[in-house]
Amino acid sequence: MHKFLIIISSFFYLSQVNIQAQSFYISKDFERKGVTEYLKIMWGKHVFYWTSNRKKEIALVSQPEKIAEDVSDGRLYAVSFPNSKKIYRFHEITQGKQQLICTHPDGRVQVFDPLPVVYFSKNFEKPGITEYLSYNTKNNTYWYYTSKNKHRKIKLIGVGESQGLYKFPGGNTVYKLSLAGACGGRIRCIHPDGRTQYFEFYEWKN
Repeated sequence: MHKFLIIISSFFYLSQVNIQAQSFYISKDFERKGVTEYLKIMWGKHVFYWTSNRKKEIALVSQPEKIAEDVSDGRLYAVSFPNSKKIYRFHEITQGKQQLICTHPDGRVQVFDPLPVVYFSKNFEKPGITEYLSYNTKNNTYWYYTSKNKHRKIKLIGVGESQGLYKFPGGNTVYKLSLAGACGGRIRCIHPDGRTQYFEFYEWKN
């Protein structure tokens, strides 16, 4: 897709559903230079961990009895790795500057930054090219970019936001998007020529 108008009245709802269901966080170069660490929190209680060089998810063990306090600006988690007694405490800040603050067993503090809600489609317009749709939760904006140039993100312009209407700057071509898959895990895009394209929910391991 190049320049297009998005018709999707339920896209905002889809994004909110996925935000509530899955939140992704990233921390670079903390344990080792060149290694990126990821955390996924599902339904506000299940925590998963992986890294850029070990992409298999590890389900961390919840230790709710180790949470000794409550906060008003986010959520608290206490977890451990499987077969380990070391406790990692997370403070998920959900107001203001969203972050996940991790206190290690040795007292070190690590900051994880939030990742956006992203959907992707591979090899549709051109073999070897992946297209992305990204939703920014803070200012309710949408961006389009491709694997060919991930730094060139194009902000969609709302032309009828109450109806979910957007377009690329200067674009007139109309596309229709709708929810697809379980819990809105995919976006269905109907092109003007009748072709159907699916954008899958991106889990930051591709």
